[in-house]
Amino acid sequence: MSGNQTDRLNLFVKYLPNDVTDEELYELFSPFGEIVSSKVMIENKSGDSLGYGFVRFTKSDDADRAMTAMNNYRLGNKILMVKPSNPPRQAPEVIRNTNLYVKPLLPNTTEQSLTTLFSPYGKIVAIKVMVDRQTNSSRQIGFVRFSTQEEADAALHGVSGHKLDPSHPPLTVRYAETEEIKQRRMAEKEKKPLNHQFNAYKTGQGMNDEVFDQDGEQGMEMQGQGA
Repeated sequence: MSGNQTDRLNLFVKYLPNDVTDEELYELFSPFGEIVSSKVMIENKSGDSLGYGFVRFTKSDDADRAMTAMNNYRLGNKILMVKPSNPPRQAPEVIRNTNLYVKPLLPNTTEQSLTTLFSPYGKIVAIKVMVDRQTNSSRQIGFVRFSTQEEADAALHGVSGHKLDPSHPPLTVRYAETEEIKQRRMAEKEKKPLNHQFNAYKTGQGMNDEVFDQDGEQGMEMQGQGA
């Protein structure tokens, strides 16, 4: 089964009324096919609904039918938004996992403040703000690892586009590379002719911010945290 097909099984459901439960979400989507799980995301401390959830089907065709039928569906005083849980901007070769990559952080963003931002979405098992080893200043890149895939999905959707400061660019949140993808990317990189690499650095052609982002992921060493 391909990564894209797997992502199509899981639907992100936004603008749920605050009183909708896991069971009611299940009943709402069950007419479209067999459901593996349904989850309304809640704020850990208060137990209040965050207004969105996830529904995972066993078949992608059922998920597609549910998305078509339930997107823009009126539930109470809300209009639902239903879409695949994997964001369209996510690189197709990056596999969904529990580790999230976050940028651009504020220069003074700490691991504690990053924990405060992400903790409403689930149990954080590790968190890291990347620091330049020579200057000891923040690289404005962070990683947050959750205990479950559902929690990571919820955080990705909930924090993407959030502004840490009105004058600061919105946050980009995506799945971090797995070790398998890292090795594949590095192998492809080594195959490139030397003159092509030189030209890329000299003229800027073929280089983009993603190159530096991925190198940051490669060097990341996460420390466990009992958040």
